[in-house]
Amino acid sequence: MKIDKLRFRGKTIGVVIIPCITQAKGKEPTYSCDLEITGWKGKMDAEDFQSLKKYLKDEGYMEQAYKE
Repeated sequence: MKIDKLRFRGKTIGVVIIPCITQAKGKEPTYSCDLEITGWKGKMDAEDFQSLKKYLKDEGYMEQAYKE
């Protein structure tokens, strides 16, 4: 799922959500994702990255990416 213009912490960034679902034999599926971020000046620290992931989840973007 691609989001071209996302406002986050006063900046406009682009985000591509790449959903990953893995399932070991006899286990429940595990949901995770990779993010490709564009338009962020400098290095994104771990706090910003976790905050962005939470924001995307809270706004429903993660769930939508899994449905696509």
